[in-house]
Amino acid sequence: MVIGGTIYVFFRPTAFVSRPFNNIGFLNRICEEASHLDGWFISFIKYWFCDFLWAYALAFCLLLVFEKTNTKYLLPIILTVLLSVLLELLQGFQIVSGTFDWWDLLSELTAVTFAVIIKRRITYEKC
Repeated sequence: MVIGGTIYVFFRPTAFVSRPFNNIGFLNRICEEASHLDGWFISFIKYWFCDFLWAYALAFCLLLVFEKTNTKYLLPIILTVLLSVLLELLQGFQIVSGTFDWWDLLSELTAVTFAVIIKRRITYEKC
């Protein structure tokens, strides 16, 4: 979550979560320079890696919370996917700031997949 927030502050100064940091002197210069960086990898970091990180963090935390229940994988996956879709739809209908993006959804679904794979691997290594 910290890494995702840092990416927003430095690469997307107009985003809602970045606005409180916009008036900090030295950050303005760094943000100005970072906003001009270009290329596919930089675009991935700017626009989709933040979504990947929050979805991964949420999914993994939910997997930990529900690991002793009958729904140890199903419920965390469903909750994370539903929240991802809901947030994108709210952006699409301009209820919250942002832009609906299929790539955001893809990065969030990829994050959920990674969280499940890593959690399963950790669980099986304990046995």
